[in-house]
Amino acid sequence: MDNLHFLDTNIILAMVLPNDNSFEESELYLSKNYQRHISNTACLESKEKIESIRRISLKIVDFIKEYSLNNSINPLNMQRHHRTIKNNFISQYGDNKYPENMKRNRFINLISEFFRMHETEIDDLLLRHDDTDLSNTIKSTSRKSLDKLTRILNKYYCITFIENANKIDQLNSIKIHNPDAQLLDESYCLQISLNKIIYFITFDKDILEKYDLIQQVLNQHVHVTHPNYFN
Repeated sequence: MDNLHFLDTNIILAMVLPNDNSFEESELYLSKNYQRHISNTACLESKEKIESIRRISLKIVDFIKEYSLNNSINPLNMQRHHRTIKNNFISQYGDNKYPENMKRNRFINLISEFFRMHETEIDDLLLRHDDTDLSNTIKSTSRKSLDKLTRILNKYYCITFIENANKIDQLNSIKIHNPDAQLLDESYCLQISLNKIIYFITFDKDILEKYDLIQQVLNQHVHVTHPNYFN
């Protein structure tokens, strides 16, 4: 039986984002010889995710600078300032809509990772009220990620699919995030086109946990699968 794989965006991003927790798993999976398919949607979404992280990161920089200008910064309490800024930045969005249409857990993890990666630069910004170095670091990191993305996508042909609105609506009804629903729908279109079993490869826990419900919507020939299954 052929193993035909359709890649979720997070498999690609794990290879290009700095310090991604799924890098080693993704690298090992991609080292194996399977026939893989990527949709044009995933190609564009990967680029947009990198750019959205850059935009959110620069928002945090602005927030930190404003905090530094409006508060007395005690160098002996830098960790407390970090916690306050991080919590205040997150809490301004409440439990509702997060920037860049990002899921809540993904957004909070992104903010936490930002403060972990840039601890020294944040200290410097708070003490000097100058965001130049941190802003330049973020922009440089984004450019490097986009360069890596280009190199990876050059190995694949990004397929374009006609959207099946009915399937997307059904996936939305089982609480599948709309961008995820679109990619799952495209894996279904690929399965119909090739008439072979398709493995939808993803790290997304929300999707993996809804395996049975997704199969009911898409049919028994699309299998949502973690990449470790093939390692």
